Amino acid sequence: MAKVRAQIFMWGNFMGWGYSGIAFAPGIDRAYWWPMVADAMDSAHKVDKGIGSVELQLVLDISDADTAGAGNLEQHGFRSMPAEPDMILAIDPAWKSFDDYRAALKSKYRKASIEMDKELSAANCVIGKLTDMDAYADDLIGLHLQVHEQSVNRFVTLKRDFIPALARRLGDRFICTVIRQDSRILGFVTTLIDDDTAIAYIVGHDTKANRDLPVYLRLLQTAIEDGIRHGCKRVTYGRTALEPKARLGAVPVPLTVYGRHKNPIVGPLLTPVLQQIAPKSGPPLRSPFKAPFDS
Repeated sequence: MAKVRAQIFMWGNFMGWGYSGIAFAPGIDRAYWWPMVADAMDSAHKVDKGIGSVELQLVLDISDADTAGAGNLEQHGFRSMPAEPDMILAIDPAWKSFDDYRAALKSKYRKASIEMDKELSAANCVIGKLTDMDAYADDLIGLHLQVHEQSVNRFVTLKRDFIPALARRLGDRFICTVIRQDSRILGFVTTLIDDDTAIAYIVGHDTKANRDLPVYLRLLQTAIEDGIRHGCKRVTYGRTALEPKARLGAVPVPLTVYGRHKNPIVGPLLTPVLQQIAPKSGPPLRSPFKAPFDS
């Protein structure tokens, strides 16, 4: 894959997951409209030189409920492949605080969560909210890039002003939680509130500090606290780092990507190549809660 060089047009956005390039109005028959979505893509390919000139088009991300309808894309040269799943944690309506979430965990998972706080406290670390994104923009992007540079596939690289701009745009639906050691920020995570969903979005941490302390793992849990506080029904963690998210109680929701190569001869070879960036296995099964609940 390191030798592959190609221009890609995405019907979607690699800075997110789920539907981001195709939208359906509520209540319509999606299966009926999928063929017309495919026709519209063909039309755009013909009239837009920017789309027509690229070697590869990708459609992100199709849920299990829509794979039947999206199968119409295959009649237009697209081929399907599994993507990493979205990891989603359902929030029990009975949880009114983060302590309620912890109380619902089996003893070993609850103990591990509590031990994280003790370990951080012993290292003079505190968890808190950050409100001035502009003042700390350099720190945040620096920490994020440390995580970003460890990724095998880096399709999008954030700019310094992205996080402050996002905070201004979303207002009180944007939350940034940081772990500080004295005056130094060791890591952060942003949570976006979208109706009844809390999206654990951009994360960053100091690589060395995260080796010595549970910075990333504890930050993942703060999104649960944000979701509970805002009355959300779920936390969506997105792709990557599937195992630690499973330990929190998140479960994988399958996603499918469709790809089409400009050269119809190359098309059949597309799937094996793109499978190199697809997951080799799903997250391990975890059952951290003492009892199931209706989500």
